[in-house]
Amino acid sequence: LRTRQPIAHTINGRELTLEGLSRFRAGSRAWLHLDIHNLGKKLDDTGRLLPSGLPDWRDWLAQVNTVQANEWEIELLTGRKPESEMELNDSALELLSVPTVQAAAITIGGRGDIVAHRMAADATPRLLRFPALTGFDAVDTTGCGDCFSSAFIVELLKSRNPARAGLVATVLSGLNARGGGLEALASDVSLDAAAHHTFPDMTDRIAQGWLGT
Repeated sequence: LRTRQPIAHTINGRELTLEGLSRFRAGSRAWLHLDIHNLGKKLDDTGRLLPSGLPDWRDWLAQVNTVQANEWEIELLTGRKPESEMELNDSALELLSVPTVQAAAITIGGRGDIVAHRMAADATPRLLRFPALTGFDAVDTTGCGDCFSSAFIVELLKSRNPARAGLVATVLSGLNARGGGLEALASDVSLDAAAHHTFPDMTDRIAQGWLGT
């Protein structure tokens, strides 16, 4: 991996060790993004991945700049599955409490996602809540987390704006849920147009410099 390029997520939880990530972190100035995905799971005797927890999750997050998890993965880390809006906020801020982490995203399927960050000029922790896209049926959610992760980190590296990154990621993952795969996504209107159509008020606020509450 080249300097300044992100490192993304684990698929089966075994591709990367904490020691390996720590060594990479020590020798790189790259912006590192971690999707928790199957960290905290282990293979049983039949080859199935089963939850085992990740008690050293703070050590993992201490090696990266941004992190992403869904509500089930949060439960693997903390032992608590966030259900209410307050619990989601608390979980996002708990991820953000690791000093190296600049932004943390929690995706919650059909309920949208939440982004906590400390990337405002005053470094104050802020929260952004993005609802899921509406007006269509979710046909196939395969790859939605990957779409979110990719869009989030690409936009964040480009603009250094976590609000825009969360908005673009929410839109792309929502469009992906309609089914059709890459060809359907490639034929869509621009993400900016889709974002403004779906979330006009939020898009305007972000364009005016709003970074969350």
